Amino acid sequence: QGSEFLKLRGNLTPVFRLNEVLDLAQVHEKSEKLRKTLNDFSSNAIEHEASDEAGSMAENLKIEDAENIIILSAEDLFFGIIVDEILDTEEIVVKPLSKNLKHLNLFGGATIMGDGKVALILDALGFLNTVSSSTDRVKDDSFGAGAENTNIEAEGEMQENLLVKLGDDRTYAVPLSLVSRLEELPVNKIEKTGNQPIIRYLDAPMPLINIEKTLKLDGESMLQRHKSLDKEVMSCIVSTIRGRNFGIVVDEIMDISIDHSDIDASAVDREGILGTVFIGDRTVSLLDVYTIIEAQGLGVQQKKTKEQVKQNQKKKILLVDDSAMYRKMEADALIEQGYQVILANNGEHGYQELEKSDFDLLITDIEMPVLDGFDFAKKIREESNKKDIKIVALSTCASEKDKERGKLCGFDYHLEKFKKDEVLDLVDRILSGE
Repeated sequence: QGSEFLKLRGNLTPVFRLNEVLDLAQVHEKSEKLRKTLNDFSSNAIEHEASDEAGSMAENLKIEDAENIIILSAEDLFFGIIVDEILDTEEIVVKPLSKNLKHLNLFGGATIMGDGKVALILDALGFLNTVSSSTDRVKDDSFGAGAENTNIEAEGEMQENLLVKLGDDRTYAVPLSLVSRLEELPVNKIEKTGNQPIIRYLDAPMPLINIEKTLKLDGESMLQRHKSLDKEVMSCIVSTIRGRNFGIVVDEIMDISIDHSDIDASAVDREGILGTVFIGDRTVSLLDVYTIIEAQGLGVQQKKTKEQVKQNQKKKILLVDDSAMYRKMEADALIEQGYQVILANNGEHGYQELEKSDFDLLITDIEMPVLDGFDFAKKIREESNKKDIKIVALSTCASEKDKERGKLCGFDYHLEKFKKDEVLDLVDRILSGE
């Protein structure tokens, strides 16, 4: 029916051409010329009349024929926007549109760029509403994440990871929730303070992390090899911990994986690796970003005083999660702060523990067998004599739709897994009565 879709990680994602939505006549004209050229060339090729010059033209057309697609999400629905060119990423200040332009739902504001030009900011939800009013394809239940959510309920908890390659030529994964930005940093701007490599980033010094050295992996980091390889830029994952940016240097940023594989910690042989996951036909090690950054000794870890730890020992937390690895990881972080922690492996087990003892706080996963987190919270609020306990949901299911459902079921707070600093800060605030 004329609709365009992109097969992205196993799902059909609708895509829209920005030039057509904005009705840009000049872009249409350029697009038509390119299409005509491609069609003419295809006809010539079929008739075997292509010359050497046409062969050269084909190489150029292969490049021109590539599409730049930006994947966006709005209200938990994923869609793509096709653009002519992707220029760069930039920190900006968004200004609201004039009241005379408020009717333009496509745009959420404007900004003045460094060269003085004004750039309009697309609003993802406004764009979605605009295209949905002119086509019925967004009403299909399979749009974007719709089909994906069904799979999540059937298969278990979704894991989103960024796949990277390190100096040992192996593939590793970083939890996507811990990735603030992806950058290519100029190697000639790297400096040192003592033995610590740093670079100026957003007007502040950003430490650069050598994962290979920290984890004692085979192979050297790009931090050590960039001169011999004559590299001008290096790939870097920017992770923000307690308000500070850290640059994790990698050889290559490969892809984003979305899967439902359990993380297996049974074969982990060193601190800094959470476990392994199966992605396609590969076994991938999942990096523990917090442990790696804390190992640099840069003061990111907030140490409790002996008095604070002693006070925390009076507080008792019920932690419910069906993953043994997550339970251990979360429990270790809480115990290190002095808290007493009781563990349960699903909602039903957690409910039994809650009924037979007093707790100051409940932290629960959502996707669990027997009784999931939503029904667990609802059961507590409706049936338990501990119905006033504060409940924190800690899950990879942290979309706005999940959070809204969580509120209705009885969650007081809803955080993403892996964000250790946010979890500990929230627990401190709740249990200190702030």
